[in-house]
Amino acid sequence: MEREKNNARSGNVILAFFAPFLAFLLSLRDIRSSNAKAVLFVFCVWIGAIFIYNTSDAALSDANVRSSDSSKIALQFIYAHNSNVSFAKFFADRDMHDQFDVFQVTSIYFLSRLSGNPRIWFIYVAIIFGFFYVNNIWYILQRCKKPINFLCGLFIALLMLTVSIWGGLNATRMNLAIQIYIYGLLPFLVEGDKKRIWVSFLCILVHFSMLLPVLIFLLYAFFPKKTVTPYLVLFFISFFVKTLDIGFVNSALSYLPLGMDERYGIYTEDSSIAADQAWREQSSLFYVISRDARLYICVVIMLVLAVSNKEQLSNSPWKNLLVFALLFYSIANVLASLPSGYRYLRISNILLIGWILLTFNNLCTKQLKTAATLVSPLMIYAVIWGIRSTFDYMGTEAFWGDFITTIFIDDNTPISKILGLSY
Repeated sequence: MEREKNNARSGNVILAFFAPFLAFLLSLRDIRSSNAKAVLFVFCVWIGAIFIYNTSDAALSDANVRSSDSSKIALQFIYAHNSNVSFAKFFADRDMHDQFDVFQVTSIYFLSRLSGNPRIWFIYVAIIFGFFYVNNIWYILQRCKKPINFLCGLFIALLMLTVSIWGGLNATRMNLAIQIYIYGLLPFLVEGDKKRIWVSFLCILVHFSMLLPVLIFLLYAFFPKKTVTPYLVLFFISFFVKTLDIGFVNSALSYLPLGMDERYGIYTEDSSIAADQAWREQSSLFYVISRDARLYICVVIMLVLAVSNKEQLSNSPWKNLLVFALLFYSIANVLASLPSGYRYLRISNILLIGWILLTFNNLCTKQLKTAATLVSPLMIYAVIWGIRSTFDYMGTEAFWGDFITTIFIDDNTPISKILGLSY
């Protein structure tokens, strides 16, 4: 019987190349297995092969710093291929915002030597993203011992959807950098294993704003970690800081080396603040709730545990992960008031939801189960909306196609457009 199960699981990996979506659904039956991990990786590459990037900008000159990453990348890729410029010229033509992100500039240029189709770049990044993404998820899942029930499944879904593959390809630089950062940190925070810490520092080459998370980690190394209480207090206090003094922020940025201050200053200039405010006002309530759902879930669970079962926090086997997650969440929650500052909450959510999942699956108490049940409607909503977000980046081919059909079929109409959905 066990041999038959192993054969069926191995068959799912082979099936993933010919029916990626079906193989992915089948792998969910035993999500913690190594074969399910392999299937998800293949599925990530498949998403890269069919990913629908934004084509609203007609030319490279139309794209700016606020255009989506996927749109800019596609336009830069086509420009690099058609103009046949040297790497030095291509690099010099990029604005300051792009020049710091070494990974993106170099990969776009050298891959454009092979083809003028931007699709090759998204497949390339999906392979890299998928590697870190699945390893980060399975690092947590492999340490979950008990059978996965409904609530535990919701936490797993939240973890997988925090920075998902489709969102990762749309905002490539930041989301790929986040996965690299987490990949190096998790073994250190969970088990004290320092072997992969150096990998976390590579995230700066992918997105320069990851310099801040790296600095937070370096500060954490010098902070006391015996008690969780100070970090728990800091976590709750951060929710009362609604705005940051932009003048103070710009003054602090002025101490950065030349060029770095300009790069960070983009996010605090008046036009960025005005655009961010307009976006917040125009976004639907459903979208705003979905974006902040993980934050609300984390707050409720931490509040319940802080009031009713503080021992579970203080005596956690994964205390270092909890302490760092609370510290990072406190800083990210304050930065979320700045344009694009919410991106740091993605890291916070991965870390804290990872800790919650480990605790819920291995050491679930009555208080934690009560808290999880309390926020379960919000968890279901967040999962449903996470699935809904995939419709903006893929067509119907995602359900029936494979790596062969996508060569002959260019399905460039998002499912959301077909269904008339919008935010």
